Formats: sequence, structure tokens, C-alpha cells
Amino acid sequence: MSKNIENYRKRFYKLMESTMGDVKPLIVEQSENTNDMIVFSSYTITDNNCDSLHAFSKKGNMNEIVQNRIKELNEQGIKIKPTKVDVSVQGWTVKWSVTLEESDENWDGLSSRGAGCGDNVKYRAGNNDPYINNGSDSIIQSAASKNPSFNITEIEEINSYYYDGEGTPNKEFKQIFYRYKSDRYNYDFDNVNDKIDVNPKINNTVNDEDKIIITGNNLEELITNVKNQTKGISINTDESKINLDLDTYRLTLETGDTKVPQNLSIIIDNESVENLRMRWEDIKKRNDPDNEGKSQILLGPLEDGNIHIYLVLL
Repeated sequence: MSKNIENYRKRFYKLMESTMGDVKPLIVEQSENTNDMIVFSSYTITDNNCDSLHAFSKKGNMNEIVQNRIKELNEQGIKIKPTKVDVSVQGWTVKWSVTLEESDENWDGLSSRGAGCGDNVKYRAGNNDPYINNGSDSIIQSAASKNPSFNITEIEEINSYYYDGEGTPNKEFKQIFYRYKSDRYNYDFDNVNDKIDVNPKINNTVNDEDKIIITGNNLEELITNVKNQTKGISINTDESKINLDLDTYRLTLETGDTKVPQNLSIIIDNESVENLRMRWEDIKKRNDPDNEGKSQILLGPLEDGNIHIYLVLL
């Protein structure tokens, strides 16, 4: 890894420690001297769940973030290999980074397996024993079960990370990180001539042809991101096409014919559904005083512990 990237990451971590609210959750940077790149992000566990602490994919969206970046580079004719994963833990905040390098062979995916809560973690993490099934074999099996047409053709370990819990035994975990090759995409690398785009990707909204995915490290951040990143978009307002996952703080929408006049909003109340309904009525009166149907509830009421939630269109 170049000195430039290492210094950049140190500056990022210092910012995360001092002004976390001012730092976007995804930054992609390229070295001035080499072809390696680093993708890094962070997530914070708010429920003190020891298993969630090492949920790099479910809580931190690591797999999706890295694979989306690899896909972008592949589409420009660049073969990529994830070569290193770095992790640091501070309290209940996990910071991770993945180094990507241009390669002669394309490794289009990254995944991990781990064990936490101080429960024999060094033995269980990455163990392919059929009775444990917590290693690379389980990644291949999981991919095949979710999508029978998706085959992992080769998988290998990148490196591992062990966290001793810093005096809190149930926080101890170990995670094994893997790169893999698959038949997910069939790029003709020889016929793609676009140059690599090294502009930083400072956005936690993922768009493909028919989906918009917005994430946050916690509910408060998701609320802010939904408000800021849904202005003027067009969506399908059918309830079956909208998913608000409160475990991973992730909103998935489908593009459609309904243009959002202002933005979508997540409205919460920690006392009762009735209070939530009253808050919504007040908001609707301010945003749609003539009751023209411009404002509407898309989802809800949902519950996250004692918090009651509406997803609304304004």
C-alpha cells in the first residue's frame, strides 16, 4: 500500500473520531504512485449486540460496497483483486478498509465468515468442518442457494482479523475475509477502452437499473440520508416494492412513475402509534394543505423496539 493511501486513511480515522457526522460513509481513493485502491467505511452498533459487532456485511454493507466498486472497474475493462482487509474497533464502532489492485485475473467478489461473543472464536471462524460450516465452503453454498445461476468458481482467504474485546470477553471476535471468482458477469476485458475513473465515490446510495438502495450506520443516519437522497427521484409506490430493513438500516426502493415532489421521510415516535399518527397528520397538513394527495404513507406503522415508524412521501 502506498504512503499516500496510508496517510489518507489516517486522516479519515482522525475525522471519524472527531466529527463523525461530517464524514461520508464511503470513500474510494487511488494512489498517486501505484494502481492499488482502497475502499473503506465504518458502522456503529447501537444495541450492544456482540454478534452484530462483526456483522461486516449485514451491518457494514462491506460485501456490497466492495463488489459495486469492483463492478464499476470491471465495466471499464479493469481486472481487480482484493489484496488486503484492515479493521479497527473502537468501542462499538468498527472501521474497515479493503485494498484493491489491478490484476491479471479478475476476482469479482468479497465475503467473510466469523465468530463472535467470545465463544471459542479462533476455532469457529473460518472452520469448514461440516458440523461447524463457517468457512469458505459455506460462502459457496450460500451463493448457490440464493441464486442457482450464480457459481463461485474459485475462493481463497485474503487475511483474518482478531479482536480480543479489550477487557470485555463477550466482545471478542475473529473474522476471515475471502476473495472469489464467479460467473456472475461476463466482461470482454480486451474490448473495453475506457480509462479508470479515480474520482472519489462519496455516496451511500446505490443505484442500478431498477433499484435505489439507501443505507445508514444507525436509524438517525438513515433518516438523514433518506431525506437528503430522495429529492426528485421517481419510484414505484406499491408497498410490495418498498423494503425498509430496520436491522441493517437499509431502504430499498424500485424506480417507477411517481416523481417525489420533495423527498421521502422516515417519521418516528417513541411513545405510541397514536402519537405517530398525530405527528403525521400535522406534517401532512403543512405539506399538503389542500389535501390533494401529494403526501402519503408508503410503509407503516413499523416497530423497532419501542420506536414506531412511518415511511412517507412528501
